[in-house]
Amino acid sequence: MTSLKTLKFTEAPAQLKADPKEQRRQKLVAQLEQQKHMVIDPAYSIMQAKWTKDETGNRVKTETPKRLRRWWHEVGQDGYVLCVRYGAKPIEFEKGKAAVAAVGKDGLVKVIETLIAATKAGELDSLIEGLRK
Repeated sequence: MTSLKTLKFTEAPAQLKADPKEQRRQKLVAQLEQQKHMVIDPAYSIMQAKWTKDETGNRVKTETPKRLRRWWHEVGQDGYVLCVRYGAKPIEFEKGKAAVAAVGKDGLVKVIETLIAATKAGELDSLIEGLRK
């Protein structure tokens, strides 16, 4: 008991709840980061844990690649159109405009980085909130 007497005990602070806006921002930033990695490296994939049964019928945890969908499409020779999604819905930046145009893969990466910065700054909060209703 002499070891415990050397410690100073205090009340545990109440656990703070995470801000929902910040959670939505982080979710969108993570998705945009994935898209950026997919543009840079076409072979990019994320591994996910999955429970399967082996030959003997025992449950085994295996790593399988997660299916990732591209948010961009090629238009013309060197043009790209990026449609940013939150969940299953595309984000409309302006009325009837849910895509961003880019020239070349470098331009597409710059567009994604700009969207990441805008998301972190909270510029897309109202657009994301509109999708949730």
